Amino acid sequence: MIKQMKQLITSLFILLIASASAQESITPVDIHGALQVEGAKIVGTKHGNPTQLRGMSMLWSQWGEGSKYYNANVIKTLVDDWKVNVVRAAMGVSTSVQGYITYPGREKAKITTVVDAAIENGIYVIIDWHSHDAHNEEAEAKAFFAEMAQLYGEYPNVIYEVFNEPTQATWAGDIKPYCEAVIDTIRAHDPDNLIICGTRNWSQEVEEAADNPINDVNVAYTLHYYAATHTDNLRAKAQAAIDKNLPLFVTEFGTTEASGNGRIDFTETDKWWDFLDANDISWCNWSISDKDESASAITPSTPINGKWTSNNYTISGAFVRNELRNKYELPIYQNDLSIKIDTSFGVLRADTSYHFNISLYNKDTLIHDSLVSYMIEAANGGIVSDSGIFIPNGESGTFKLFVTAQYDTLITTKSIDFIVSDVKPGELTNESDKTYLALTLADNYYLSTGLLYPNKSTTIPNEGDIVKIGSNDYVWSVVNEPSGIFSQADSKVKSFLAVYVINPITRTAKINRGDDIGFGRFYVNGVLTGYGTFELPKGENIFFIEYDGDADSSAFEFTILTPDDEPMPFITYSLSSEGFFDCANTWYGEAYISEDCGCIGGTTGKNHCPGPFNGVAATIPGRIESEEYDYGIEGETFYDTDANNNGSSSMRAPDGVDISSDANGASIGWIARGEWLKYSVEVTKTGKYVVDFRVASGQTTGAIMLRLDDEDIFENNISVPNTDPNGTNGWGTWKTITSDTISIESGLYILEFYAANQYFNIDYIDFKLVVEEVGFEDDLLSNTELFPNPFSNTINLATTRNTSFKIYNTLGALVSEGSCNGQCEIGSDLNKGFYLLELIQDEKTAIQRIIKE
Repeated sequence: MIKQMKQLITSLFILLIASASAQESITPVDIHGALQVEGAKIVGTKHGNPTQLRGMSMLWSQWGEGSKYYNANVIKTLVDDWKVNVVRAAMGVSTSVQGYITYPGREKAKITTVVDAAIENGIYVIIDWHSHDAHNEEAEAKAFFAEMAQLYGEYPNVIYEVFNEPTQATWAGDIKPYCEAVIDTIRAHDPDNLIICGTRNWSQEVEEAADNPINDVNVAYTLHYYAATHTDNLRAKAQAAIDKNLPLFVTEFGTTEASGNGRIDFTETDKWWDFLDANDISWCNWSISDKDESASAITPSTPINGKWTSNNYTISGAFVRNELRNKYELPIYQNDLSIKIDTSFGVLRADTSYHFNISLYNKDTLIHDSLVSYMIEAANGGIVSDSGIFIPNGESGTFKLFVTAQYDTLITTKSIDFIVSDVKPGELTNESDKTYLALTLADNYYLSTGLLYPNKSTTIPNEGDIVKIGSNDYVWSVVNEPSGIFSQADSKVKSFLAVYVINPITRTAKINRGDDIGFGRFYVNGVLTGYGTFELPKGENIFFIEYDGDADSSAFEFTILTPDDEPMPFITYSLSSEGFFDCANTWYGEAYISEDCGCIGGTTGKNHCPGPFNGVAATIPGRIESEEYDYGIEGETFYDTDANNNGSSSMRAPDGVDISSDANGASIGWIARGEWLKYSVEVTKTGKYVVDFRVASGQTTGAIMLRLDDEDIFENNISVPNTDPNGTNGWGTWKTITSDTISIESGLYILEFYAANQYFNIDYIDFKLVVEEVGFEDDLLSNTELFPNPFSNTINLATTRNTSFKIYNTLGALVSEGSCNGQCEIGSDLNKGFYLLELIQDEKTAIQRIIKE
């Protein structure tokens, strides 16, 4: 069986093999296997041929512009749409950048999220110790890579990059000894997978490594460049290293200047790509982030859950994505296996389906379908069924069909281009008409369909301009007659209106046709639909209306109904020179369903107005019920790894958050690593707090991280124990776990509950005020000694002045008090645990944590 691959196809059909078991799809890792250095090449062990990977690098993991994209949905988007076969998880490390060494649990969780997603999608992943001073962090690096090798050493997907970019270090004295030490640690747990070592001077002096290589059979060496700065000289260095049999891997490059900003050099970038292709050198582009710099691949405020559009790509991002998609092709390893596709069908109609005639041959022998598995993907994400049927979904333009087939151990692939048009093949007057846009309008009606023009522009295109709709390019054609231009006699002259409705909850929509409404075909999410009632699924929905009536009288009206069939306000769109408007008197191409915001459309509507669950922020100190997270859409106020509510409660079910209910109320379960919820909170008192978590679990893998305004509250994750180790009540056994003491200042915050690991349930989070801070004085403890701490029997309090003390437990209760002048022993009456010791001198107060073992 070949491992399942999600990234190569939008739809997949599977034919049964002779044993009647299903043949699964093919991933890059299935094809290449583990990677192995042979001379100056990196080869796939499945076939022994040079293997060139192409993909994207994430930004430094600890920086907000990049860390929010460390999730499975982004990796899937890069695989499905950008066609990467490798991603690089760049874990920020050093204390100077507040990375892994400062917050190990937080940063490690981001890396494992990316690695798990890459393995799930069948691509390669680089675990990158992203540091300029790794040779000074050897102990930490060895511990980290030992853990990664134990977790992932069995997966051929994983590549270890142990030193990103050495700067102030020598090859022989610093870099090589450090890499050898870390490699020894990795090899103790993973003897096989590829390891990459950085080289001197920002990973550019590769010729030094060629003269003094590391003694390991599967090590490659890092080459980094930025095309607008590094040109022929660096390519010459790289070629010299290659000529000495040194295997190179470009784990990071930019299309820009070395700063990551400035101009984009397309010419030099192309020269570098030609050089890398000629030498079978793999590469990752810097970087997936919305940081405001030229090298970023996506624009500011790009959605964090993937599923991006062309408006989300920067100039560099669009350029690199195009290269990735153009170079995407599974290799042919056996010349005696071939695919034949019947291309005699000509132009396909946008409103019909087509059955592709595809055959597979071994030499000249036709292979029976029952022995073959195919994978078919159309460039626009067209649907392919188990009988090879392509459904255009109402879209027109040029498509590319990818077909990949496997027979026994042989793999081959083929692609063809074909045309989809709303013009019947017999009506084409010449070949160039194939590319003309069926949406041909009088110029004074253009604003009515302005959402179809790039970047929501209101500029009317000129005759011959290229207009992009979706991923397709069309040539604009102008018709000057203001009326009667929508007749069915000329199928090239029709008006298409696309209405986008983002639906946060599952609803029923009803289509109404008024007396003066004239339109022809009506599509919902690509399916031709008649009048009546239909389900409006959660998420993005596209109404695609083809008009064939007069422009000055055509209109479209629909009514949104609640689940109880109660009508919501209707919205009417009309074609007119005035354009059309939503309730906010603007049109941005998206309509939002709203109950409480008072309108449909614009940018305000949601299931509820975005904000706190009860309309006001939850108060701290106080209890926050897990299910009362803020209203909003996924990716803004919550994130769940699947779209379904797996719990027993119907509360907020369309969100897909797994809420259950019992006699004790609602709780959230089925928690997977990386899921999160946000709560608007108001801290009413500055002070010391402990946090209670009401949890249940049948395992010991759960871990929680809390953040206030994107800042971690705790230094380490809160571990969730097995609350029912005897197995008497399963996941229904609830226990309260209590955090260490933290300081919080008063104010309004966004509290984020983040699942740093999985398999537990959460009922509530309770913030308890332990001691309200009053006038911390730095000099108070300077003349006071506490020893030992932690202590077994008593703790010595030695002070030069008369000092009163109070001891509080974690619930804030006073458990002991007294005074001391000189030295005294305290704490003999305390049980094991940690406490807060309050010291008072002359109305000045200080707090010290003490622990009795």
